[in-house]
Amino acid sequence: MRKINFKILIPAVFILLGCFSCQTALKLFLRIKEPKQFVGNEEREEYYEPFMEKTPKYYSSLKIYTISDTTALMAFMRKHTSYPMVIIQNTETDSIYKLGCFEDMKWDVENINKEELDYLIPGKQNQYNDIRELLKNHAIIWHESYDSTVTHTNKWDVYMVSATFFGKKLRRMSLPVTEIKNIDNFNIIDLSVNE
Repeated sequence: MRKINFKILIPAVFILLGCFSCQTALKLFLRIKEPKQFVGNEEREEYYEPFMEKTPKYYSSLKIYTISDTTALMAFMRKHTSYPMVIIQNTETDSIYKLGCFEDMKWDVENINKEELDYLIPGKQNQYNDIRELLKNHAIIWHESYDSTVTHTNKWDVYMVSATFFGKKLRRMSLPVTEIKNIDNFNIIDLSVNE
């Protein structure tokens, strides 16, 4: 029986993986599908259901947007490459913050709920402005829910740029953002156009 020489095997694996882009390895790990510009209502509803079912308990309003045209969609995706993008705005101070991805998001949410904001990454004004511009000029409200009985102080607006093709694993890693206390408006921008 032959012994496996790990001194050769490990570098060979890294060289082989190096032939593929890091994005390919990340797509395989996170089970990200090929991007789809056009998505049907059923697929979108299934993907965002965990966010929709939390509305009455965690935030007073939830809006899920789609993009009105493919030109605006592609322009936004070319300009911003890090997804899911989560930007929160403190409505009392107008401060904006960008939440980290994956495991960092849970830690960021804990810091927000403890009001330890010094640990958060300040949001880039241009990203916030681009999201607001996209919502104003190129977005269509696909789903809207509102709960007028929520009576907390509502000091956070959340903007999450996501897509159904990111897959369920990435969606699960994004769910901690729903646990921020005192969310007033939760806005999800789905990077797709209605079928």
